[in-house]
Amino acid sequence: MINWDETPAAIWRKRKGRLRAVVDIDPISRQSLVGIDRQIEQISGNTERFLADLPANNALLWGARGTGKSALIKALLNQYKTQGLRLIQVDKDDLIDLPEIVDEIREQPFHYIVFCDDLSFEAGENSYKPLKSILEGSIEQPPQNILLYATSNRRHLVPEQLQDIGFVFDGDADRCKFVDETGQERDGDYILAMLARDLKAQGKLAGDTVVTTQMANIGLDRSLREIGVRLERT
Repeated sequence: MINWDETPAAIWRKRKGRLRAVVDIDPISRQSLVGIDRQIEQISGNTERFLADLPANNALLWGARGTGKSALIKALLNQYKTQGLRLIQVDKDDLIDLPEIVDEIREQPFHYIVFCDDLSFEAGENSYKPLKSILEGSIEQPPQNILLYATSNRRHLVPEQLQDIGFVFDGDADRCKFVDETGQERDGDYILAMLARDLKAQGKLAGDTVVTTQMANIGLDRSLREIGVRLERT
């Protein structure tokens, strides 16, 4: 059993079927995180409400890799552990054990964040169902001392459609935006590069050439050169 008076963080070890205390905790602080002040303020405020036994939300931090999502969760632990915050990290593949973890901590006098890093589910996958023990409860009310904080590269954890790219148009359809499978907005140069790669692979790219405006960025030029395609600016 974990001595939570002395242990602010633990990791679930599925093969052993138990929590392991984290001895060497990453000392990162919120002051070392740059460029995400609004996100820090929002998640910190939510965590403070949770610690005060006020209504608080489970949270999904999504965005590209390397944007500080996981670091922010670890910084929250370091900031609030003296106020009774505890962190339990659970791998996505171990979420099936979440009910057992919840049973172990729901009567403890601490506030727990169950942290799942890089969370996403593929179509047809049902391993997200154990999350209901925290998010919705069942015959038993969801625990009041547990929140789920997850990070993901996807805005939608479960894909709504099996598509590589999405389109949205304005009212008269003279402008559109593109979104990839992770929910990230993509610019016109990205779309040109993708189309050029596909057409060249099919042998349908005339003259192995793409014609664009002077506004095309240098990244497009480099991407096309890598696949043997010439870029002409007009």
